[in-house]
Amino acid sequence: TCAIFTGNMLRAAGIDASLMSTLADGTYVNYENKGLTYSDRSQLRDGDIVFWSVDGSGYTASDDKSAVNSSDKAYKGITHVGVYDAKTGKVIQSGTHGVSGMDIDTSGYHFVGAAHQPSKAMDATRLEEERKKFFSSYDGLVNREKQQQNLIVENTANQLLAMSKDGQYHSPKEYEDVKKDDDGKKEKVHSYSS
Repeated sequence: TCAIFTGNMLRAAGIDASLMSTLADGTYVNYENKGLTYSDRSQLRDGDIVFWSVDGSGYTASDDKSAVNSSDKAYKGITHVGVYDAKTGKVIQSGTHGVSGMDIDTSGYHFVGAAHQPSKAMDATRLEEERKKFFSSYDGLVNREKQQQNLIVENTANQLLAMSKDGQYHSPKEYEDVKKDDDGKKEKVHSYSS
């Protein structure tokens, strides 16, 4: 879901969709083929893409670009991707715990490289406009996810309240099942929005 989320953000900012992939290592390969990748962190600019290998991902690192299509290998070990926010120094990413800003050196995540966005030869004003559009898209995605999850919580609370007032005995397991259903719906909302 990280690569899909990143692709959605970049497409909303007007970045060439042909650079995107549904896989983190696939996105890296596309940028690498255009000569846009680098490994020197001092080159990071706002809106650049950051790539990591992640401990416990189950993928073996490979230097073969065809590993992108493998079920057990990842090109250069890349299994996670996000977008760098120069103002916070964090990387906006979507993971198992939702959308968040993450430090580049988060435990268990190993920086593999990054990629610049294709140059559009923008002046400073245009660059700031594009940056605002880019992060506005991110804010919209986060807000929609929060609204959908709040609605799920409200509906679940109403369902639990109705169960407690219906005059029937409900086992603790029945209440737990309603809660599990709520958790499953919230996870689906997250996966659809990322």
